[in-house]
Amino acid sequence: MLHCVTFIEQMKIISLEWNDDNIEHVALHGINSAEVEDVCFNSHIAVKGRFGRYILYGQSSAGRFIKLILAKLYDHIFRCVTAYDMIESEKHKYKLKKSW
Repeated sequence: MLHCVTFIEQMKIISLEWNDDNIEHVALHGINSAEVEDVCFNSHIAVKGRFGRYILYGQSSAGRFIKLILAKLYDHIFRCVTAYDMIESEKHKYKLKKSW
């Protein structure tokens, strides 16, 4: 099966919509909403994912490498579906891509 990956250097995100459920879900992975917002509103690499979702790779202000899955709600308004630490191979690819 052939997969086509579309990289989006920087997505325009105006707002993230939070509720108790997604705050709690992200917290299960040891990540807080401030870290998610660091990635969304600062430098990141975005990839168009399945089911109309977006995958963002970035670093928190503390330097933590985080991978986010976002669902688009409206123009430039998203909800964080989940977030977790990047695995080593993702960190490596992220660093290579950011160095271009």
